[in-house]
This record gives sequence, C-alpha cells and structure tokens, in this order.
Amino acid sequence: MDYGGIQIYIYNEKNIFPELIPWEMDVASYEEALKNGKGITLNSGKREKLEMLNAGKLEVPASQ
Repeated sequence: MDYGGIQIYIYNEKNIFPELIPWEMDVASYEEALKNGKGITLNSGKREKLEMLNAGKLEVPASQ
C-alpha cells in the first residue's frame, strides 16, 4: 500500500485487467498492519499524494 504499488495497480487495471480488484489494500488491512507494527502512519503530504492518485476502488483511512 505505497505510492508505487498503487501506481502499478492503476496501470494494470487500466491497461491489462479492467476487472482487477485490489487485494488487502483496504482500510481494514491498513489499520491491521499498523496495529501489528507494520507500515507507517501517513503524514499529511503523503496522504495528499496518495489521494491524488484517485485509484477509485481504494479507500482512504479516515483516522490517518
């Protein structure tokens, strides 16, 4: 669930697999990773950069 990974997802969905569904790229998976000591909390700059990708099927954590 990083910028590069989301870009890869968007490219693959747009150009190769139009019915592609993101796997474990939802809010619950992100929050679970943070709870288990994995990942990082998003700062406002990174959050805005990720939101600008507009991946459509991906959710944005409300608490981050």
